[in-house]
Amino acid sequence: MTDELRYERLAVSVARSGSLVPRIHGVDVESFSQLYPLLIAPIFARGLVPGDVVSAHVAGAWVMSSVCVPAYLLAARVTGRRAWGLVVAAGSVCVPWLVYAAMLMTEVAAYPAFLWACLGLFWATLRPSWWRDGLALAGLALAFFARTELLVLVFVAPAAVVVFECGRAQGAGFRRRLGAGLSAALRGHRLGVCVYALLAAGGVVAAERGSLAAVVGVYGSYAQDDTLLPAGMAGSFAAHVALFALGLGLLPFLVGAGWLLAGAVSPGASRERHAFASVAAVTVVAVLFQATNFDVRYTGFVHDRFLVYLAPLVLCGMACALVEGGLPVWALALSAAVTVAGFAAGSFPASTWHQFPQLTEDSPASGLLRRAVSLTGSLATARAALVLATLLLGLLFVLGARRLGRGRLALAAGGFALAALAATTVATFSQFFGTVGWSQRPLTMSENGVFDWIDETIGARASVTIIPYPVSSSYFISDERWRDIEFWNKSVVRDALEATDDQGNAYAYTGFWFPKLELRFNPRTGLANISPTPWVAASDKDTRFALAGAARADVGDVLLIRADMPWRAEWISSGLYDDGWTRPGITAAIRVFASPGQRRPRTRYFSFAVHSPSGVPSQPVHVDSDLDHWHGAATDTGTLTATIPVCVPARGSTVIRLSTPVTSTIPGDQATQDSSGGSRRGGVFFGETALSSQIGRLCRVKNA
Repeated sequence: MTDELRYERLAVSVARSGSLVPRIHGVDVESFSQLYPLLIAPIFARGLVPGDVVSAHVAGAWVMSSVCVPAYLLAARVTGRRAWGLVVAAGSVCVPWLVYAAMLMTEVAAYPAFLWACLGLFWATLRPSWWRDGLALAGLALAFFARTELLVLVFVAPAAVVVFECGRAQGAGFRRRLGAGLSAALRGHRLGVCVYALLAAGGVVAAERGSLAAVVGVYGSYAQDDTLLPAGMAGSFAAHVALFALGLGLLPFLVGAGWLLAGAVSPGASRERHAFASVAAVTVVAVLFQATNFDVRYTGFVHDRFLVYLAPLVLCGMACALVEGGLPVWALALSAAVTVAGFAAGSFPASTWHQFPQLTEDSPASGLLRRAVSLTGSLATARAALVLATLLLGLLFVLGARRLGRGRLALAAGGFALAALAATTVATFSQFFGTVGWSQRPLTMSENGVFDWIDETIGARASVTIIPYPVSSSYFISDERWRDIEFWNKSVVRDALEATDDQGNAYAYTGFWFPKLELRFNPRTGLANISPTPWVAASDKDTRFALAGAARADVGDVLLIRADMPWRAEWISSGLYDDGWTRPGITAAIRVFASPGQRRPRTRYFSFAVHSPSGVPSQPVHVDSDLDHWHGAATDTGTLTATIPVCVPARGSTVIRLSTPVTSTIPGDQATQDSSGGSRRGGVFFGETALSSQIGRLCRVKNA
């Protein structure tokens, strides 16, 4: 996926340049989630990508599992028992979302960074001081640079402090308690007040300049839409809760989330637990709200990858409930009601759990829904079973809290929670490694010497520009091929697209995340407007132009070319669709340019192949040059190849013309994913074009 490609490219950029500035293809990009690329950059400093990726995955397992440290510190302090600290620490690294450690994703670093930020916020809320506020603010910055989404903690922090102080305030009446709480918050967190005042002032200035959305980097376009409660928000919120609860094995969420809500609104004698409940409850609600809002507006399905950070907080909440021997029934009923509503009416598109065998990287918990459907026979039955399981587990906990002693309740519920977490995690990893990846290759297959052929040929420190173009009649195969070319070769440092008036994003396989160069050729001289690198990787099927240079390798329909500097085209085409089909009623032209320093007209040989669309058994084709004429019949049963001589004048160019009188239905365009498929009108496919590198004898134009 382009997320992994993006973070790998950012890491390679840091390793090659030594600069901490996020940069892709030589361009500074608005990507503030720079912590993870910085962590893995040393791994990508030497060697080839296949070995580096393995090392990065190993490092990712350690980094993501380091969440156990803040989880232990937080749980041990809040519960007052080291044993529960160990249980929560173990549970935090035994969650389905730990599968991200096997990917190059920001969640690897953001998961522990988020919890360190929450721990710092907890300490600052519990015992306000200048240095604790400083630690909390540093934690917020760490979380933001780990993942831009975690900017939400900037809004969580003051809200959590106010909830805590209002809960501890003395006096009767909501207004008095609110006033006393706000006063205590302002007095106790002077550093925080100063920093937030500066942030607010900066936000006002940025808003006046229209650049406020830039704070979230590439997500700024999403931030322009400030709709807080779009249609369908309530139902999607419940679906997010339900799928996240399923990932945790249901009971930990029901009990943990219920205790957090109860602890925030009904403070007990323990100052530590009230501070934790205030921080965690506000955080859980805010993150769930943020994820739901984004998904409702832009994605249409639950991204539980946005919710992984909440797992340790919920598990710690459950530990507190078991230490206290239960929680208010209303709180458990509320968490159960929202979960039940999510299972009963939430939208779970088949594309996330049924349509493809692979685990959906944006929603690992959807793989558990697949298991539930497999066991019950249908989605409707699975919904009913999950609703029943939620209600049954809630009821059993209430009965256990009333009839069992505190120790036996803790043993039973804690044991069930760990077993449930282990089961959901094993099931997720089993699906992840039990199928091929989205590239249709086994995830554990070694890629050494397979896709890193460019780096192996010219070295990882070389500089290569890719010029993407279809290498297959399937858009998705071409898309995968070019992403592989960039991902597995550090030497790929630029991406160039031919600038056109109607399809500026044609063949932009890596999407808007990756800066592109616009490539143009002078129609009179063939000179290019850019010459970014001496090496070029281009499709050997390109019918738009051929870059002058010596081919060093040809692997998987991709040519590695040592380009002539400055860049120039040996020939360019016009009148064709970009993917090589002739346009209806238009004579296509191939303009062949003279070689640099050519002083006399010389003979060159232009090779090509044609075939007709499916269902057209024979179609006449005419190809004319200034030396010869070629007439043939393209068929739909095979490709007809031919070569025609052409006399190229000194310091100029000549034209080869291709025409066909027949128009029929041809396959849809392959320029973009949206345009692929379907059909259009055209003539014949004109491909496998090549101009002989051999300069022939002197010539004289016979047929103008």
